[in-house]
Amino acid sequence: TTGNISSSGAISASGNIIGDTGSFNRVNIGTTTPAQILNVNSGTADAVAKFASTDTKAFIILEDNGDQGYIGVQTNRLVLGTNTDFTSTDNVYIKNDGNVGIGNSSPSSKLTVSGDIGSTGNITTSTGNITTSTGYISSATNITASGGNISLGELGAANIVGHFSFKNQL
Repeated sequence: TTGNISSSGAISASGNIIGDTGSFNRVNIGTTTPAQILNVNSGTADAVAKFASTDTKAFIILEDNGDQGYIGVQTNRLVLGTNTDFTSTDNVYIKNDGNVGIGNSSPSSKLTVSGDIGSTGNITTSTGNITTSTGYISSATNITASGGNISLGELGAANIVGHFSFKNQL
């Protein structure tokens, strides 16, 4: 059949509806001016679309020239990543309590990172501590404490390498 399909009620099909030529290569919901392949305009409603699944996870895959990424949900957490197994270390997890995990699917603090963290700027805390339990804190330039303390733990357990200068008493 060629031409337009119009209806004032529901349109149903038991097979595929295929259109890849002419003006049918765009789907519009709530708009008559197609700008992309799929256009959805909810008007004043805040929820624009819902994608649902009845098992333990649901996700949308985005792909460009074979490179894939996804956004999904599983067990009260939002997941962003490149691997849809939802346990990959290359994923970012945001739990419903606001905790974020990078490479960690069950973050126990506001930010939990599994792996190294790099920074070209400062790492700053205004009222808290920077601690390490099994690693070390190093700097190519300075480690400073403004109005606070630098604690080295038990003196016999500290491995102190390099040059130190102190402005106040030890």
